[in-house]
Amino acid sequence: MRLRLLSYTGDFHAEAIAWALRLAGVKVELTDLAAITEGRRTSFSRVDDTTTITNGIAGEDAVWLRKPVYAPMVEPSVSTPSIYELANTEETLLLALQGIESTVCARSRCLNPPDRAQRAANKIFQLWAAKACGFSVPKTLVTNDFREAKAFCDSMLKSIYKPLRHSLWPISANQYTMLRTTSVCAQGFAELDENAAWAPGILQERIEKAAEYRVVVIADSVLAYEIRHSHGADQVDWRQNPPEENLLEFSACVLPPETLGALGRLKSLLALEHFVVDLAKSVSGEIFFLEVNPHGQFLFPEAANDELPVLYDFSAALFQWLAGERYPVSAAEVTLETFFENSSFKGQPATHQQPGSAGLSRKTVSVFDPIAVIRPGELA
Repeated sequence: MRLRLLSYTGDFHAEAIAWALRLAGVKVELTDLAAITEGRRTSFSRVDDTTTITNGIAGEDAVWLRKPVYAPMVEPSVSTPSIYELANTEETLLLALQGIESTVCARSRCLNPPDRAQRAANKIFQLWAAKACGFSVPKTLVTNDFREAKAFCDSMLKSIYKPLRHSLWPISANQYTMLRTTSVCAQGFAELDENAAWAPGILQERIEKAAEYRVVVIADSVLAYEIRHSHGADQVDWRQNPPEENLLEFSACVLPPETLGALGRLKSLLALEHFVVDLAKSVSGEIFFLEVNPHGQFLFPEAANDELPVLYDFSAALFQWLAGERYPVSAAEVTLETFFENSSFKGQPATHQQPGSAGLSRKTVSVFDPIAVIRPGELA
């Protein structure tokens, strides 16, 4: 059994799952297509009814698109003006990478086909899908009209803002930042004008939370983890808590039957074998859908609580999907602790990896703080 795993070099989740599958005899090849600008080259050819993709992208029985391709931003060292402008304006590198990515997935059994994953990642679509599948969804407005935004916030007791997608943009010559979920009020729109039409976003009522859940769907398994804050559950975004402060508690939980039913319907509608869902339970006990991520992080509950066998449970479910048989390795052998003891991976367990760009090395950003300031040469 051969699995090609598409992600970024240094992706903790990809490395850990690959290690666990190799223990069961699966041949796993990790591929970072975005690394073609870093001394590697990839070519696609279609000649005489045969398809060839060089750079070793061949021969797999199954493919897992763990993280989608993001083309690196064009480096200042690209000195040919026409090439620089073409790469910046036409996104030629991104289009090429996405095309090769889609072709690799189409040739083999794919855990998350790119077109389905891209559709599922759209926050407007997923809100509709969640409602259609029976989830409760917070009152929501998606708009680029600052007047509508102000009126919505006026009508809510509390409200929050979310970006429509993961956004990374420059704030200086060598620093980049990204948006995060935040509390907003009507006064916050006072300084906006018609230029806001260029920047639509998501406004939602803020749910007064009793608990939050990170739910991992993998093949026929649902792994659910409750997240509680030591200072109370009603946080805007639990990911904004620095991990070193140990303010979050993670525990395994069983979701109510109606929530599991909604998840099953959502899985069928999205036509994906793997995704991560964030849910929140209000103080009145109602469970709300927040968002779905086809490429979300899921191993950090075990990093925070070593009694949770997240790595084992996920690997066992993925192996069952791959091989159609039970995972042959014991739970005691497949833990994050043994992974770090027996692998060459040197990163940190609870991290996001952001794409390198403009002379920047890849930046490790804690999942507990998804706002990043990235500087050149900070991390190798």
